[in-house]
Amino acid sequence: MAQTPDAVARLRQHLTTIADLRAAAAYLRWDQETLMPVAAAPARAGLLATLSRLAHETFTSAHTGQLLDAAERVAGDLDPDSDEAALVRMTRRDYDQQRKLPSDFVAQRAREASLSVQVWREARRRNDFATFRPRLATMVDFARRAADYLGFVDHPYDALLDLYEPDMTSREVDAIFARLREVTVPFVRAIAARGPVVDDGFLRQDYPEEEQRAFGLMVAEAFGYDLRRGRLDVSAHPFANAFNINDVRIT
Repeated sequence: MAQTPDAVARLRQHLTTIADLRAAAAYLRWDQETLMPVAAAPARAGLLATLSRLAHETFTSAHTGQLLDAAERVAGDLDPDSDEAALVRMTRRDYDQQRKLPSDFVAQRAREASLSVQVWREARRRNDFATFRPRLATMVDFARRAADYLGFVDHPYDALLDLYEPDMTSREVDAIFARLREVTVPFVRAIAARGPVVDDGFLRQDYPEEEQRAFGLMVAEAFGYDLRRGRLDVSAHPFANAFNINDVRIT
């Protein structure tokens, strides 16, 4: 195995600090969804805003840029399929994108997102969308502002989609779903026309929480889920958080 160039190693070490800050924020988000008392919401939102700002400012700093420049100068000698080369490429991509977002914006978005979780949970419990509507409008506004900061040509969603599917555009997504619609809509109609309505009553019943937990663990362990490296908790909506390879939590 080829030795990692010093410049790439220094960049990786610096990124580890940033990853630690992001992981700390992820732990706090997991906790607010599972164990955190309701009254702690305002303070938790402040903590997440602070950690998000620190992670963002550290990542987008001139120091990161200098380390990245140095790593890029030796990247040409690396196997382009190596982890090291991919690290340099993806760090450059993320660095250039994230520098477009102001730190104040990142912190405010994290704060409002955290506060929105508690409002959503209560609105969901009461089946009261009107209570959550203002929070949803706020988060949509943050998404639109992020798109403006990041920049786009044809559609605001292009800027946001690019964060998860690099170089893909909303026009391409529309084409994919248009083709799927041509096939799936007639297919579903044909199925519905062939027989009686399937009884889905079992989906609408109440089941004891402990029995659900036992069943969930049985299925997860059958797939190889290791409880020494993860845990199952209760949340208003199921999700998974992978903090690292030895700490993957599910709800």
